[in-house]
Amino acid sequence: MSASEAVKLKRLELKASREARNYEREKLLMEKILTPNVARLGLLAAIIAYSTYCARSKENVGPVQSALAFALPGIGIPLIAADAGIKDKFALAAISAAGVGYTTGQMVHGWSADTLWQAITPWND
Repeated sequence: MSASEAVKLKRLELKASREARNYEREKLLMEKILTPNVARLGLLAAIIAYSTYCARSKENVGPVQSALAFALPGIGIPLIAADAGIKDKFALAAISAAGVGYTTGQMVHGWSADTLWQAITPWND
């Protein structure tokens, strides 16, 4: 075996071992990060972010986005909680009420800087 063939063989061995390490690292990451709990947390964060954006938006977001901004926290979050294992209907109702209440609070906060809110509240001079 010549020196160049030995170098090529060594490079192939290093490449194979690097690919094996990368595969093991990726597999470990997928097992630890893409769990059902992390997926649920991601969905909850997305629902809250979307609802906050639509409720606080200064421009008109339209009827469909407004309906989704209130329906997702009111229905989606309790569904995710039920999937996580909460079976008590009163706990799910409280989670739904908290989600809709949060979105309503964000809507009122968004209105506070808007001229409509200034127009309908005479005490804000």
